Amino acid sequence: MHYAATWSQTDRMRVFKAEGVVFDEFLDEFRCSFFDHNRQHNAEVALQSLCQSGTVSAYTQEFNLHARTVGWANTPQMSLYQHGLKENFQLSVVMSNIEFTSLRNMQAMALKAGQKIEGIQNSRILD
Repeated sequence: MHYAATWSQTDRMRVFKAEGVVFDEFLDEFRCSFFDHNRQHNAEVALQSLCQSGTVSAYTQEFNLHARTVGWANTPQMSLYQHGLKENFQLSVVMSNIEFTSLRNMQAMALKAGQKIEGIQNSRILD
């Protein structure tokens, strides 16, 4: 039997016996049983240790997943994002001489650079 079915059995029995089930208590029990209590901390650790190992697109997607959970201000996120990029992409960001005002702008530039650099690398493989 699945854990969820086992977990909810007590409340289901109360409903079938026409006993009251307090919804807020049910939600609290549900959250305690099924949600990651350390989600914020785990996202912070993941964000601080995240480094690009594949494409810029994949790195950006994973970064944003953790960044949404953490909810830090723009400037520290921009710094972490840039430092997590592979060196050639970090150089692209720095050499662009753009003063980025948001993480989104920085990511857009890095994604464009990624498409160009990864496209060049892929064409060399095909040659």
